[in-house]
Amino acid sequence: MNRFALFAATSLAFMPVLAGCSSDDVPTGQVVATVDGTEITQTELNAELGGVKGRNAAEQQAIERSVLEGMVNRTLLAKAAAEQELDKTPEGAITKRRAEQMAMIALLEKSITSKSPSVSTDEANEFVSENPELFDQRRIFLVEQIAVNANTPKLLKDLEPLNTMTEIQAYLASVKLPSQMSFGVIDALQTDPSVTKQIIALAPDAVFVLPQGDSIRINRIRDTQVVPVSGENAVALAKEILGNQRRQQQLGNAINGILTNGKDKVKYSAAFKPAAPAKKAAPKE
Repeated sequence: MNRFALFAATSLAFMPVLAGCSSDDVPTGQVVATVDGTEITQTELNAELGGVKGRNAAEQQAIERSVLEGMVNRTLLAKAAAEQELDKTPEGAITKRRAEQMAMIALLEKSITSKSPSVSTDEANEFVSENPELFDQRRIFLVEQIAVNANTPKLLKDLEPLNTMTEIQAYLASVKLPSQMSFGVIDALQTDPSVTKQIIALAPDAVFVLPQGDSIRINRIRDTQVVPVSGENAVALAKEILGNQRRQQQLGNAINGILTNGKDKVKYSAAFKPAAPAKKAAPKE
């Protein structure tokens, strides 16, 4: 029996270099720092923090100082690039345009998801009762795991007939694809509910794949623990899960609508014009 299963589950960290900014005028009021005349305001700092809060005043101040230092360094580096007029090169113009577009898309996504209706307590309670595998019977899976920094249709197809981790390791070695063996944990509450149900339904020792962007994780369950979640904790988690699902669905619908409606405004050159969609066959009488 083929035990292979593929499950499709649904920031760049800036490590600041120590740097400072000096100016004859000490920033005051809403200005928390200046970098060669460019102001960084408290509003910008708060946006960069993204709601992160320290456990006390001292920790909060340390967090803010660390984030501000990163903003200072970023500003210094951006100014250095501008002084060299790198943004005016063909590559610079393309990079700048792409970055601006990605920033606008992020703002669009935030705007769309912010309008998602909240989840009621009744909806959360119903979700808890309908998904015992996530709450009363919540499972934590200890898995043997092979991490592969590749994710292509051909790779997934080649892995499909393989039933054991040994076979998979041999295949990866034969195609000279680097991999790393380790042990990991899959928590049902941190996994898409539909994926959790598929994992639970697997045969013993089945091998399954969880894509993660441009990489995959090949897993085999070694042990399973049941750690129930109930009461107010279950309701709070249910609201979080349903809220995420609702926001993703709303985002997907809105994005698809924008892309579909926008197609009429797109014109391609002859070489890149998409093929016309295949016509559906007329129903037989």
